[in-house]
Amino acid sequence: MPDVHNSPEALQGTTQHNTATARAEALLNDRIEQLVARFMDDRHRRAEALLNDRIGPIPVWIRAPKTGAETYTGLTRSFLYQLAAQGLIRTVSIREPGKERGCRLFHLQSILGFIERHERKEVA
Repeated sequence: MPDVHNSPEALQGTTQHNTATARAEALLNDRIEQLVARFMDDRHRRAEALLNDRIGPIPVWIRAPKTGAETYTGLTRSFLYQLAAQGLIRTVSIREPGKERGCRLFHLQSILGFIERHERKEVA
């Protein structure tokens, strides 16, 4: 009985299959590289935007103080959380997936903007 697996037709089919698989893998790798490049470009643009928000040595994001007043604004931890809960300032929670605890950051420029709006109300 002839060996069907080693016949020229079977070997040619295997070669075609391997070639098609290699082409598909190459296309997939190219697509992955394109997506990674686009992601890195987006990340770079976001990082630049954050750095452009920065005013000299003043940070873009700050943490709430454990005790007392925050260094740049003089606001307390509880007041910062109240403003954030009311949607009056920008805030973000950074935590690892699946973790309950993380780090809450407050956008300093939005806090300073809040203070300026209240200053204008008092002057007017």
